[in-house]
Amino acid sequence: MVENNQSLSWRAYIRLFRAARAAERWLNRRGLDGKILRAARFCHSAVRRVVAGRMPNPVMYRGISVHWDESTSAMARVLAAGDFEPHIVPLFEQLVSPGMTVIDLGAHLGVYTLLAALGVGPRGRVYAFEPDPRVRALLEENVAANGFNDRVRVVGRAVRDAASRVELYLGRTPELTSLTRPAEKGVQGIKAEATSLDEFFSSEGWPEVGLIKMDIEGSEKPALEGMKEFCRRQKRLALIIEFIPEVMQAAGTSPEDIFHLLRLLGFNRICGISLDQREPLPLETEPDLRGFAERHATKHPYLLAQLG
Repeated sequence: MVENNQSLSWRAYIRLFRAARAAERWLNRRGLDGKILRAARFCHSAVRRVVAGRMPNPVMYRGISVHWDESTSAMARVLAAGDFEPHIVPLFEQLVSPGMTVIDLGAHLGVYTLLAALGVGPRGRVYAFEPDPRVRALLEENVAANGFNDRVRVVGRAVRDAASRVELYLGRTPELTSLTRPAEKGVQGIKAEATSLDEFFSSEGWPEVGLIKMDIEGSEKPALEGMKEFCRRQKRLALIIEFIPEVMQAAGTSPEDIFHLLRLLGFNRICGISLDQREPLPLETEPDLRGFAERHATKHPYLLAQLG
């Protein structure tokens, strides 16, 4: 009875969290400001704090269990509410198939790694790259807790254009960790190992890969530059890449750089997706990509690129 009451209480808090979040978004979309919007944001923040105090660990999400700690509690809240990247997760799951090999670049807690492992089944393979040691232990714990050690390999390296030693700047929370030197002072940097997909998968015997998810905080250009031979050897490949213009600009990359590299690698179909553009929008020219980046910059945009 106690467990049932706790479960009912948790579901009630989650419904309250979703309602507060939806109210803030609704008001924000209508361009409202002043006391009403500030009140909505205050309510959302208050509910978020209450929910965090009652959140189970691990949280359950789409058939996987995800362990979290204080530094990753914000993501855990969103997972518990079932509201994690709603424009990308269904597409990702649709692209994964039994027996496939999937690469997760910037695996973090392992949400996409675990969803991929669930989808590829025991005959498939998932490579999860995560250089931040703070979150990699949780990633490994989540892989083991879900029973996926038979199909997931965790790789503690960053991905660049060549194997090297790099400076990894640890963000306030692990999802903000980057190889790009931040503007603010006092951010800790540590040495980390980097590899390229060409270098790494040549040692793996060039497996056929069906899907890559790339969320690497400004390192997209060098990562793409380091996968030319890898792409040449693939028959069919889908790439889901986080596409935040502000982050890329801080790393010295433009949307046009990414478009040019994707075309050079053989990705002949490129589409844009964001929170308010759920259906993939074809982007056939550099101006198309630039326009998408400008219109959807604050809506967590991604690109879907397909080869073959």
